Amino acid sequence: MALYHFSNIVNKDLLFYYDAVNSKSWRGAPTTNILESNLSAYNDIYGNSIRTIIGPNEVKWINNNVGPTTVRLYVPLASLTNGQTYGISAYVKDVVGTVSIDWCDVAVTGTASLTNASGRLSGTASRSTYDSTFRFLDINLSAGGMMTVFDPQVDSVNYVTPYVAPTTSRSSSQVLLDLTNRNTITATSLTYATNNTFSFDGSSNVMEVPTSLGSLTSYTMSFWARRDAESRMPVGSRTGTSFYWYGDNSWAYTHGGVLGEYYYPKSVSIPLGTWGHYCAVYNGSTVSIYRNSVLEGSQAAVQGTADWTMGLKIGGYNGGPSYSWQGKIDSVSIYSRALSAVEVAQNFNALRGRYGV
Repeated sequence: MALYHFSNIVNKDLLFYYDAVNSKSWRGAPTTNILESNLSAYNDIYGNSIRTIIGPNEVKWINNNVGPTTVRLYVPLASLTNGQTYGISAYVKDVVGTVSIDWCDVAVTGTASLTNASGRLSGTASRSTYDSTFRFLDINLSAGGMMTVFDPQVDSVNYVTPYVAPTTSRSSSQVLLDLTNRNTITATSLTYATNNTFSFDGSSNVMEVPTSLGSLTSYTMSFWARRDAESRMPVGSRTGTSFYWYGDNSWAYTHGGVLGEYYYPKSVSIPLGTWGHYCAVYNGSTVSIYRNSVLEGSQAAVQGTADWTMGLKIGGYNGGPSYSWQGKIDSVSIYSRALSAVEVAQNFNALRGRYGV
């Protein structure tokens, strides 16, 4: 898969790169489901299936008919624009037979069908320019089939709002992109500004990258962040015990299942309400900590690999809200190798003007 290239920051061995201010990372303001009502309000249009309502947006259908059947949901015409492309999606589980999704009987571009498998049906399709009644989202079930459907959605943009893994809840924020094009980012309840930056509230706000970044024998992790209050957890692993930047002058990490914590004196002061660049480099035997490209110190850490196989969490700790970030986090990068001091400085200098540092 093709990657973006960044003229200012180090590109070699970049596993993950999120930059809130870069328009390629930020895909737009939150979108609302423009479907009328919810799943519990609808039967299938042919009346052939048995419906069990589990919740307002979770309904089970069993099709006992000899032919296929269709559950049709309506979209208000006032919400639609002729010729516009919309994001179309639904999540299904307990699938027997084949389930497919259509936008007003027009094929959806993307993952439009699943056979005997659970997952997301998603893609994009444009509204017709010639039929004023063209406003249906159809979920089709094959003869003798069964499905449980969650949260069908029509987004008023040409991409699909993500779900928050591993549940089937919708992201309450917007689509965010890892600029290496390899990982999915989902966001929960973030407050966003007109310049695309996000604020974390110190409790429930979080971004998650559920895809594996691997077990790394060496790595570099860095981010630009601003603390509005004393808080500990801007970036960490989703394994629950591997987390970083434990306090204003300490760094906690887990390698090979062994927790290490490194305290160091602050040679560089980054006060509350001030942006700073933080970086941890692990070369297989030593952890080195940089603040605003200044080496704070190094500590032996020979416990082994660092576990990023469960992905990445930005703004919170997998073990609970007590370590959640309060402030902003605008740029996060992960490398599969130890960057040199020169490369750390290159990344710092590439963005420092943006933050007035």
